[in-house]
Amino acid sequence: MPGAVIMTSLIIVRHHVAAQLTSSAIYVNVSSDRLRSCARESGPSMPISEGKRWTTGAKLLAEAKDQSRQLPLIFAQYAPLTFWAIAVSIEVSTTGTRYSFASLRPLSGRRRSDLTVQSSGAPLPDDFIRSYAIVRTPDFLSPSDDDSATTPEELVGLEGEALTRMVLHRQRETALRDAKVADVIRRTGRLLCEVPRCSFDFLAIYGEPGRGYAQVHHLHPLAKGSGPRETRLSDLAVVCANCHAIIHRGGGCRDMQTLIVCGDA
Repeated sequence: MPGAVIMTSLIIVRHHVAAQLTSSAIYVNVSSDRLRSCARESGPSMPISEGKRWTTGAKLLAEAKDQSRQLPLIFAQYAPLTFWAIAVSIEVSTTGTRYSFASLRPLSGRRRSDLTVQSSGAPLPDDFIRSYAIVRTPDFLSPSDDDSATTPEELVGLEGEALTRMVLHRQRETALRDAKVADVIRRTGRLLCEVPRCSFDFLAIYGEPGRGYAQVHHLHPLAKGSGPRETRLSDLAVVCANCHAIIHRGGGCRDMQTLIVCGDA
């Protein structure tokens, strides 16, 4: 039976990273909502389950602990990188992985392609579809000069989140998102933002890196449901990042049809 959902203000404290980071890091594609709901102000997060078996990741964490180092986890939601944290535990089973983290820190202005795949030395593609990869620890994770031991802690406030005290996640299936994108391309030949008077086209603006990329919006917010429900392709809409951000700005869900109020595109 799920625990009660409460409104809270989650304060993430960015501490000075005393231990040296490992040269390798784990890239994870996971929603920001899920990370925030599991993060804790201090100590390990609530565990997150992953369908992929992180065999190499578990080995890297064991080596990091032997060397008194810290293994970074770098989180993304689609192409943008959103947060990074320190791996606390990685438990691999026959069905997948459970992991926890600590010291969740926001990332801004970074994308998947800013990461380098450990095995090949190539950039991680922005359209990388798998949820897990081993990458080289990037320089932008290194503590800045302002993160000295004598500098006050930086507080990053994540306020107004609805948290479930027992683990209860609404799973947004990547396969469903990919099916929606494929369906729109098959029917229209293009992947345009479906918000009226927008029609943003990632391919037309960014060229090849934008091919096949768009965000997918739930017309009926999952947060308003009391439990799992069926989602069909007709319940989804292809949107650009700007429109998607404004639709949900402030925690609401604005009507796509009236979102853009000025002029015709």
